[in-house]
Amino acid sequence: MPSRGEIPVNFVVSGTLSCASCGVETARRSFAQHRCPTCAAIVRLELKRADGRRYYARNRPKFYAAAKLHRKRHPEVRRRDRARWREAHRDLYINNKRATDARRRGATGRHTAAEWAEVVRGFKGRCAYCGTAGRLERDHVIPLRRGGTNDISNIVPACPSCNRRKAGRTDVEFRAAEDLERMAKGERSGVVG
Repeated sequence: MPSRGEIPVNFVVSGTLSCASCGVETARRSFAQHRCPTCAAIVRLELKRADGRRYYARNRPKFYAAAKLHRKRHPEVRRRDRARWREAHRDLYINNKRATDARRRGATGRHTAAEWAEVVRGFKGRCAYCGTAGRLERDHVIPLRRGGTNDISNIVPACPSCNRRKAGRTDVEFRAAEDLERMAKGERSGVVG
């Protein structure tokens, strides 16, 4: 940088200077430390952010205490913010909740929302048990409580009704029970299977 009183190297006789950052030529009077107004604003913003980060790092316990106090005084704000996030990220929320539940039960394996969507496409958006289209839930073929995994290979789409009726039974047990129930209904109505 030139010292005070020297003519800068990038000085042009016509009264313009080239910005040291971006190279744009601008009127000499609008320069701040050999930078055009745009680049100077960016540098000021970066310096302000760096100052803020340093201040936060020095005063982290004070910020944590203030945030904790705010959460304690205004629990409704946190509930509202969490509800908004859950609504905006419904699939992610459900996937995370199910993964947490599975880990609590000691199940191994994980699956992503994309893998779940692929399984639903494979079943053409229909329940694996009754074939109805509509709202689908993840169902573990071998239930977690019976040693099943949370891996995508153990998951099929099920309508809420079938998922509740299946409960803690395996896929084979559920289908056998459904067949028996249908046969019993058929016999009562006089229909021979």
